Amino acid sequence: MLARRRDSETLFFIPPSRTTTVKVFFLVTAMMLYPATLIANSGVKQAIEAVEGFLANSYGSSESNFRWRVKQPDHRLLLNACESPPDLEPPSDLKKMGKISFKVSCPSPTPWSIYLSTTVHQRVSTWESIVPISRDEVIHRSHLEKRDRWYTSLPSGLITSADQIVGKVARQNILPGDPIREKCLRDAILVRKGHLVRANITTPGFSVGTQVIALEEGARGETIQVRNAKTEKLMTAVVDGAGRVTLH
Repeated sequence: MLARRRDSETLFFIPPSRTTTVKVFFLVTAMMLYPATLIANSGVKQAIEAVEGFLANSYGSSESNFRWRVKQPDHRLLLNACESPPDLEPPSDLKKMGKISFKVSCPSPTPWSIYLSTTVHQRVSTWESIVPISRDEVIHRSHLEKRDRWYTSLPSGLITSADQIVGKVARQNILPGDPIREKCLRDAILVRKGHLVRANITTPGFSVGTQVIALEEGARGETIQVRNAKTEKLMTAVVDGAGRVTLH
């Protein structure tokens, strides 16, 4: 830069500092590279759009029950734009939910390949307890409420129908808000050990009833040992209701 001395009115040149020179250099370089960076990043954008489009087409009308978000690659990754829509290779065992990886490739003008991953969540209607349920307590419809939850994998034994719950007995304590699972339930005991129960004997065109003593407790459909109350004969029977069995 030019400066003027007051005493002699002499003009002289003051060179810029090294720091100023470096700052100007990087500023000019960044301005020159900015458009190129945008062009290079358009390849990443195309790859993400390819995965998003595949997922939208795969879930179709069920899209409201699924949600996902493609994981962004490292921001330092630069990919040139593909002159045609890039090729997408889904996994051979495409899952409905959870983590899924895709290979996206561009053949030209500059070939590249990238792996992108996403996590798919599925909305599932579950039945949950709205009151504390104690162990060995019979579950009633008033104990339950239907709620939607988002899962990346379904819990083992998750029950989605109230008919599979009502009338069952809690195998353990169930807290409010807990989704009901098969391992939490057992069938209600309909026949008690030592109790006198009615037994039916059914054959084609013939049916007769008698009284037997249950030697075991049992739920619906279970096979138990019984003894005829009059003859003391041991027999096998299937529980088919409260205080009722069918003899084999």
